[in-house]
Amino acid sequence: MEPPSVDPVSVGERLRLPAEQAAWARGLESAGPVHKLRLPPRSEAPEVLRRLAVVAEDAAEILRGWPSEQWPRELVWLLERVVAVVRADMGGAGWLELGPSLPRGRGPA
Repeated sequence: MEPPSVDPVSVGERLRLPAEQAAWARGLESAGPVHKLRLPPRSEAPEVLRRLAVVAEDAAEILRGWPSEQWPRELVWLLERVVAVVRADMGGAGWLELGPSLPRGRGPA
């Protein structure tokens, strides 16, 4: 049996997002072309972050939240759409509008 599909409403419910974040997630439905999340394995991530000149403190935080198979499908859905928003804006002249901060109390992911 195939798991139920993920949509913006189920993302907000499953991740228990406050109203502002849930509304923002619903807006990501039209993020543009969405591709399956493809990241290097966590074991290779420190070298990638070093090559990108990510500050050590930021790299440590990124690594604490590095996506894994344990992530809920809804969190992967959210990340894929945020990446799509950034891709769609590549080459744009302005700054992207920041999305709301997600609740940090739910872990580094």
